[in-house]
Formats: sequence, structure tokens, C-alpha cells
Amino acid sequence: MHRPLAASCAACLVTAALYPLEVSRTARQLGKPFPAWTSPNITAGVGPAVVASFATSHAYFAAYERVLQHMPPSPIAVALSSTAALLVSTVVHTPLDIIKKRVQFRRHGMVENHAVKRISSRVVLCMYALHLARTVPKTAIKYTLYEALLRHCAVIGLPQGVAGLVAGAS
Repeated sequence: MHRPLAASCAACLVTAALYPLEVSRTARQLGKPFPAWTSPNITAGVGPAVVASFATSHAYFAAYERVLQHMPPSPIAVALSSTAALLVSTVVHTPLDIIKKRVQFRRHGMVENHAVKRISSRVVLCMYALHLARTVPKTAIKYTLYEALLRHCAVIGLPQGVAGLVAGAS
């Protein structure tokens, strides 16, 4: 289980480094001005975001590796593994994302918004379904491409990171 832990740590670093951009995007979506880079609002919700990033990445890669090891190597196995992993990680991600958004909205003065105060199980299920509908096809294609590139890189002697770079950019 080395890869899930490595992926989780990398996800935490990326989340923390890019978090000010996330806050700026949320502020724009709320029609608020960009927070100053020195403002405490720029870090609103970074704790829950980093925890969510770690937990989501670990759940994803642990499920991906577990499912993939029980299937014969093929593009369909990779697509099924990535889809199963996405189903597992989205269960972890959705409630943690709601917590992060609540902290961000609270810092931007949107606490009175009833959508932020009360989030029903129906809303959570809808968010879960929308997230899956958006990401399952993309993830299945990306990880199938990644595994194919990984094998190709091994044949021609390129570092494995090239496969991740190309698949990640797709």
C-alpha cells in the first residue's frame, strides 16, 4: 500500500499549495472580490480541504490497487478499477467537500444562505450523483491511458513519471 500513501501525501501538498486559488474561485462564484493574499480569508477551509484531499486520495488509490490486483491485466480492468475507486473515494469526498464549502461561505458572509445551513441527504446524494456523472468517464479514460503509457514507457526506457505527466494532462 505504498502508492496510496504516496498519492495521499502528494494530494495534500498540492491542495495546500493551490488552496488560495480555490478560495479566489469560490469568492468569484459568490460575486465577492478576490481576497487579498495576506487576508485570513485566503486560508478559510484549508484544514478540511487538506484532510479531505488525503482521505479521498487514499481511498481512491487503495480501492484502485485492490480491485486491479484481482483482475487480469487489460484496459477494461483498468477502467473498471478506476470506476470502482471513484465510487469509493466520492463517498469520502462529498461530505468533506460540504464541510470545506461551509467554512469558505462562512468566511465570505454567506452563513444566512439556507443552502449552506441545511444540507439534506437528498442534496448530498444529488451532489454524489453529479460528481460521478462528471468524473467516471474522464477517470476511466485517464487511468486506462496511464496504465498503457506506463507499459510503453517501460518498453522504451522512459521514466514512469512521463506516463503520469501525459495521462494527468489529458
